[in-house]
Amino acid sequence: MKNIVKVIPLVLLCFLVRANEQDVAGQLDAFIVEMEKQAIFSGSIAVIENGENIFSKSGGYADASKAKPVEKYAVFNIGSISKGFTAMSILLLVEDNKLQLENSLSTYFPELPNWAEKITISHLLSHSSGLPANEYQPDLDNTKIIPELRTVTEIEFQPGEDTLYGSYGYQLLAMVVERITEQPFGAFVQDRIFVPLNMKYSYVLGTEPRTTAQLAIGYEFGRGNVPQDFTTGASNVYSNVSDLLKWERALSNNALVKQATLQQALTPFKCWGNDCRLNADFGIGVYKNDELWGIHHHGGFGGYQSMLYRFPEKNRTIVFTANNGLELQYNDIRFTLISILDGESPAYPKKDAHIMYYDVLMNKGLDEAKSAFISMRKKPDIYDVNEKDINSIGYFLLGNNHAELAVETFKFCSEQFPDSANIWDSYGEALETAKDIKGARHAYEKALKLAIANQNEKLAASIKKNLQRVNALTELTES
Repeated sequence: MKNIVKVIPLVLLCFLVRANEQDVAGQLDAFIVEMEKQAIFSGSIAVIENGENIFSKSGGYADASKAKPVEKYAVFNIGSISKGFTAMSILLLVEDNKLQLENSLSTYFPELPNWAEKITISHLLSHSSGLPANEYQPDLDNTKIIPELRTVTEIEFQPGEDTLYGSYGYQLLAMVVERITEQPFGAFVQDRIFVPLNMKYSYVLGTEPRTTAQLAIGYEFGRGNVPQDFTTGASNVYSNVSDLLKWERALSNNALVKQATLQQALTPFKCWGNDCRLNADFGIGVYKNDELWGIHHHGGFGGYQSMLYRFPEKNRTIVFTANNGLELQYNDIRFTLISILDGESPAYPKKDAHIMYYDVLMNKGLDEAKSAFISMRKKPDIYDVNEKDINSIGYFLLGNNHAELAVETFKFCSEQFPDSANIWDSYGEALETAKDIKGARHAYEKALKLAIANQNEKLAASIKKNLQRVNALTELTES
């Protein structure tokens, strides 16, 4: 009888834990369903707590045509989360005694300028090499990296004295792996990481996957042609939540390298200046007060978004991949997921009114778009309506050869937010681009008055330059 009495509380505890998990899973499901309904969520998500998968779901569409829903094992480009696999490749070669972290870059690329002698493998891994942060270039691949870097006469800072997040370092690391192993980087990652961990859906761009799964096509807001990048090392690993959970467990269980080796990737380095996004070596860990707080990396490019979070204190992992390019809203989704898991009252992300405006504008015309926006302003509990975002649509139109629509959008913005100096300044810029110098001068004058009234000296100084420019153009025209 005593044994039965002891067992009942234990059974009750297990029941309550399970009931709580089911309740949390129900809230998570309701949340994701709502996000999918609002066209905010398109992708896959999984949550692990105490080693158990308490929630997983896929939703949305695998391509913008909405022909096929996202399947359970659909693969996505995981962007900068790819850097973790590059870092692990280097650690594997360290354990193979084929390189040391203090080896210089010039050891592997003697054709680079003298600054390469100062940069070590460790500097590349920790974004502290001093190499410039390269911008996106169409059709770039790794064969073009060395010729580009040979034109760099001076690096941004002395290696180890600052941090600057970029892609060059990790692209070079992938090429280091190739020079040491004499095999393609994708093949090395496949043989030494994906196969041992049974990540059967994952592959590096250019490497044929062992198991074919549906590819979710990236969609970037407002673009017919999504940017393409063909480099490896810093990006272009394709994976799914199922495989990324195996990767996370491998990091937790030291499945690929010894704890002492992995610890080198989880040691905080000093964070200088304002570029503190990756406050840990190798871009794997996130630290608070020198204590490991979590494993965290975000990836995004060409319409894809991905996030991997592990919180050791709570024994919790959150992974999601997406293909509809809404980076800011996926940050909101992350915060809501954490709130639900922590038992707090979650605040659901709102729909972005500026995205709805653009969609209606392109599909139904200006009048319909303006009416839709005005209607959305009346529903602040559902739509996020702010001048900054709708203003960005004007610039997006301006940069994509829709000058007339841009002018009309900025004009509409000035009517909706008549006291915004920034809006009037933007309107002036659009009118100037459209060669309406008289209209531009009027808009800039209005913007300047508002900026001065609001004591925004920096904006006022910028507007004065714009006004001086159009006044000079007016004088030329009149003469």
